[in-house]
Amino acid sequence: MSEAISRRNLFSREFRPLRKAVAAAIVKADPIRLLHLGAPVDEYDQEVSAILPELRSASSEEDVCRIIRAEFARRFGEDIAGPPERYTEASVSIWRALQSARPPKLTAGE
Repeated sequence: MSEAISRRNLFSREFRPLRKAVAAAIVKADPIRLLHLGAPVDEYDQEVSAILPELRSASSEEDVCRIIRAEFARRFGEDIAGPPERYTEASVSIWRALQSARPPKLTAGE
């Protein structure tokens, strides 16, 4: 197995819980009501895949909300994406999961 494939597999395994948390939060929020209309539970998988790498730059719940809404606006348009408030519940949950997934920051002297 090449080193690149090995690193990708390690990355995938390390962040699988985060992916599950992001997917669960978005499914629960169902921000554009596709699941409510009968879409399959995996309907938002592409959005989750696009959101995950963007979360590296998030430093607050507001950043997470902006990232999620931006992805939905990109894929579905501004009108369908709707207001940022639709993404608040999901962003709170994702922010908590992201904090848990990140290694603790060391302070000076540690």
